Amino acid sequence: MKKLLLLSIFVLSLSNIFAVITIETKGGLALVDNYTISSAGYSGSLSYTFDVEGFYKATETTEIGMGMGYKYNSPAKGSLYSTNSSDSMHLFNSIPIYAVAKYTFPEISGYTIFVKGYLGMAINQIGDYDYVQSVESGIYTGIGLGLYYGNVVGDFSYCLQQTQLTFVNPDNGNKLETKSTKHSSMNLTVGYRFELPWFK
Repeated sequence: MKKLLLLSIFVLSLSNIFAVITIETKGGLALVDNYTISSAGYSGSLSYTFDVEGFYKATETTEIGMGMGYKYNSPAKGSLYSTNSSDSMHLFNSIPIYAVAKYTFPEISGYTIFVKGYLGMAINQIGDYDYVQSVESGIYTGIGLGLYYGNVVGDFSYCLQQTQLTFVNPDNGNKLETKSTKHSSMNLTVGYRFELPWFK
């Protein structure tokens, strides 16, 4: 997966080196974080995210490009190894790297609406939870809806990743347990859109 992603970035860079490149820098809130660890569900709370995306116009209505971000994943309420309902698990944070495609609709009164989709991977970093031994990189996907007004861009997106977490189980002689984990979030971001003039 990593090799495929790097190859895609390289090919995209070579084939479009003389294209007009548009950059979007955005930041905002993840309104909901949800986790499924094996078959058990856990909810998070409000968190934050930052993203940078670069696009070129493939057609009059379609843009494609690459993105990279940082997502602080909120602690999940509860604990795998405790019955205390007030416990929480800050499992991991994510650095997503992804390809993105965007379709724009005709402008209406200065506003342009778009839909977009993501596909890539998330490089994950262990959070602050004593029983997490390691976390793997995971497949990262998402869909979004947004709009432009001048150079301002805002969007609302649903993102999902699948990964593997390895825990130290204190109830079983500190044996290691690897669990399949899904993490989803609904992100609301606002940012600024501009062209790189040296590509014109």
